[in-house]
Amino acid sequence: MTKPKTLKTLVVFIFLAWTIVGSTEPLNDTDERLSDLIRRDVGEIQTLDSDWTTFHYRSILEKEVPNPLPTQGPKALELIERTIVRFWEIEQRSNPSFYGPGLYLAVDPYKTQQYGKPEFAMFMVKIPKGSRFIQVDAVDLKKDTNEALKNRGCPAFSMGQLLQTEDYKPECRRIVLRALRELRPDFLNYRFGISKIKKCKGRNSSAAILINAEILKNNPSSVKVFFPEIPELDPIRDDRMGIEFIARHEMIDPLPGEFSLWPDLELKINAAEARSWARQNLINCK
Repeated sequence: MTKPKTLKTLVVFIFLAWTIVGSTEPLNDTDERLSDLIRRDVGEIQTLDSDWTTFHYRSILEKEVPNPLPTQGPKALELIERTIVRFWEIEQRSNPSFYGPGLYLAVDPYKTQQYGKPEFAMFMVKIPKGSRFIQVDAVDLKKDTNEALKNRGCPAFSMGQLLQTEDYKPECRRIVLRALRELRPDFLNYRFGISKIKKCKGRNSSAAILINAEILKNNPSSVKVFFPEIPELDPIRDDRMGIEFIARHEMIDPLPGEFSLWPDLELKINAAEARSWARQNLINCK
């Protein structure tokens, strides 16, 4: 008789395998050439020269919350791994303003909190130094690529536009996913507004779609999960204190409680400690 844990592992494996197979179906000659043109236009893949701390919010339904609640390590990674792999699905649609399904991360912990409140989990994900990425909103497609895509029914002037799911066509998604599979980036990056943190005033913020979960598996603490029900839980107390202190005291013209995630939390951190935390973890404040 199969043990529940083994069965669960098997189900996850089948899900991941099915997703990958769907995004690697053979392309015809025309689509292969289009994929090659996109790869050419992307050029050299960029590499992180330092760790990036990023943040992701999601609403947590009661049935989705595991027991006991994981705060870091492999169990925490499991909570987001399926979301990461969904980027490679062909048939799934997403909000037209984004680049398809997947795990969206922001370098600013306050810009996307509306996606989780009031019943939320916040994931703090450290993308390691050396990770490979494409700045997708900075990749303009060359004229021959644009014309070929238009003839294929996939008009786009930039890689970001090609990834967007407005007027979605599976054949277009399959072409760009094949290009990305050959390029092998770990995440896709794009500009995402202006930071509202005083020390970061006027600086551009950014967001990322993490598309390779493997880069997180070598570091057990690369994923931390914050739940509102257990605000004092270690080992993420210092991170929680830093996030909440900045939210209460270091934001530009906030409304009362606008950025606070844990309004009932008793802060045991001073300004110097909080700013030190920000320098270490908020990349657009360095």
